[in-house]
Amino acid sequence: MKRWARVITAMVIIVGLWSGAALADSFTFTIGQDNMLVSYRPTTSYSNYSVNYQWGKPGREIQTLIRFDDIIGDNPGQVPLGSTINNAMLRFYVYNGSGRQRDVYQMTADWDGSSTWNSMGGGVDIATQTTGSPVASYTHNSGGFFGIDVSASLQSWADGNINYGWVITGSASDSYDWSALYALSNKNLNLRPTLSVDFTKPSGGVPEPGSMLLMGSALAGLAAWRARRRKKSPKT
Repeated sequence: MKRWARVITAMVIIVGLWSGAALADSFTFTIGQDNMLVSYRPTTSYSNYSVNYQWGKPGREIQTLIRFDDIIGDNPGQVPLGSTINNAMLRFYVYNGSGRQRDVYQMTADWDGSSTWNSMGGGVDIATQTTGSPVASYTHNSGGFFGIDVSASLQSWADGNINYGWVITGSASDSYDWSALYALSNKNLNLRPTLSVDFTKPSGGVPEPGSMLLMGSALAGLAAWRARRRKKSPKT
């Protein structure tokens, strides 16, 4: 009975390792692109500026676009497709602002560093080129770092939707509705935006190298036990 117990235990270990336990992990992303769409300079792109502005004044509107690239995938340093997002924080350094509310919408339309107010059809059209409601809002417009919870967006992308990033807009629509955030191209690396993601990998799939080593040890132990058992068996 003891021998069979060892066999069963070994098999349980093997099956458990092969099925792959869900593991929590976290990454911080720093590589991406951003841009400004400026209504009063509708054919100019602003992808290499050190500061990104948001302005809600009618006729002088400015929208900020930002996206971090290669977030989701099977390569090292990426969030695996199908993961559960525990927390995702978009972190900015505020240069200055008016204290009015900013809205952060998940983009559903593509854009790049050459996009302009006109190429996006007159700026980003909320609910047509974005999700219908903001994924986050904030009023932090004094100098310093602050974080925006964008877990809903990351979960959407981990579920298979395409990552088009976010657009940040003003909501007050008056001359005092403005803000400025340091951009991804800012010369000071420590002041650039970052995206930190805490997630749990999907269970199943190919075991990690350490799991493969443990599985191999279990199989070797089982093989050794079987060899000893055969050796002790009486010959017929």
